[in-house]
Amino acid sequence: MYEPWINGIIKKWSLDNPEEEFYELMVHKEKSVTAAYGRFAHSSGSKAVSWKEFMAGELDDLVVKTMGLEILNQAKEYIREQGI
Repeated sequence: MYEPWINGIIKKWSLDNPEEEFYELMVHKEKSVTAAYGRFAHSSGSKAVSWKEFMAGELDDLVVKTMGLEILNQAKEYIREQGI
């Protein structure tokens, strides 16, 4: 069966500031969330947590600092809609 997501990613938000870093927040079908940052293949780093840890605030500071409160709220609402 064809899956519309790539590498298990079911939802992704990206923020690309050409003169700065590249940020991504990805929700995975195996119930994890990854925040990645860096211009070249996420060379600066990433952090992954479970959906439960994400909903409990594990990445709140990082996501708000790098992508903003609106993206954090959208991601949490998306995960709520998935049934956590």
